[in-house]
Amino acid sequence: MKMMIRSDVMTKQEKLTRALKQCEEQLDALGIHYGDVSEIVVNTRAKKRYGQCRRRNGGYEINISAVLLDDRVPDVTLRTTVMHELLHTCQGCMNHGAVWKGLAAKVNQTYGYNVKRASSAEERGIADVVKENNQPKYVFVCENCGMEIHRYRKSNFTRNYTRYRCGKCKGHLIRKL
Repeated sequence: MKMMIRSDVMTKQEKLTRALKQCEEQLDALGIHYGDVSEIVVNTRAKKRYGQCRRRNGGYEINISAVLLDDRVPDVTLRTTVMHELLHTCQGCMNHGAVWKGLAAKVNQTYGYNVKRASSAEERGIADVVKENNQPKYVFVCENCGMEIHRYRKSNFTRNYTRYRCGKCKGHLIRKL
């Protein structure tokens, strides 16, 4: 069966690329020179961070968490993170030092963003979305005491959980999820 895709629905990558272009235009308007972003990527594995900027082959690669591309997350929240990472591409800004903070303050004052070193999901207003997206893939329960063990990725433990015991009471583990 052939699936129809609506043309008015934007993919996550398109949404991310559009946010990058908007942030670049805003920095251009302020006269802030940023580095060459060779790639902007949707990161589906990141659970603890919203973005990351890395130097790659003379340019920069920016990773943005898929959580921020959820339809329930306001566009300004996505753009704030993209702007944060884009500022890291500026000369002398690969850290959160004085130069980066100065540029972030200028962007915040001009455009009303809240670009800073770190912020929580509650502060961003996306706690429910983050909680929903961060559900464990694997849940194990102790037969004796009922303690739950959560795992988010496949590992030796998830493949061979019968070889392990509960850390609390040494009981046998059973797979719940």
